[in-house]
Amino acid sequence: MPQRRLILVTVALLALVAAGAALFLPRAGAAPGWAGVLLDSPPAMGDVTLATTGGERAALADLAAPYLLVFFGYTSCPDVCPLTMARLARAYRGLGEPAEVQVVMVTVDPAIDTAERLRAYVEGFHPTFLGLRGGNQEVAEAALRFYVGVNALGDGLVAHSDPVALLGPDRTMRLLYPQDRLAGLEEDLRAVLAGPAW
Repeated sequence: MPQRRLILVTVALLALVAAGAALFLPRAGAAPGWAGVLLDSPPAMGDVTLATTGGERAALADLAAPYLLVFFGYTSCPDVCPLTMARLARAYRGLGEPAEVQVVMVTVDPAIDTAERLRAYVEGFHPTFLGLRGGNQEVAEAALRFYVGVNALGDGLVAHSDPVALLGPDRTMRLLYPQDRLAGLEEDLRAVLAGPAW
């Protein structure tokens, strides 16, 4: 795909996702103090259901950890995905690997990312990290609910937006981390784990 077309597709994807996310982002004057974007009207995500790398169907509400960090990526991604997963692993280890936090990566390339491949990928960053997958349609629907745009470009490349979402015990999406806010994730999680935070 020509470089110009790739850029146009990516810009269009990001604009679409930003328009949807704007419905939930904080209004002007929202309480400061978070590195992530505190969602004004946190959407419920507990019913999002995909397959684990073990083959079982699991809703996000069924996962045991009170807090979920959810990222959409793919194992062949040349840059953002491995960087993001490494940052999540570093933050998780920096917190002492708390059982209260589960890192989840949902593949946006289920045709290539078999269960075995996805498991090896996520566990390569940390053995407790969880991979989820599904059919193209259900992954696309889940991605849109997380404000993630996805577009297969061919040649093993998938254009996708790349925020990380923090879900609370009630499985509402409380904080959203665009890449430029991920540096503050560990500090936010410390505050969340210290007690009721919102």
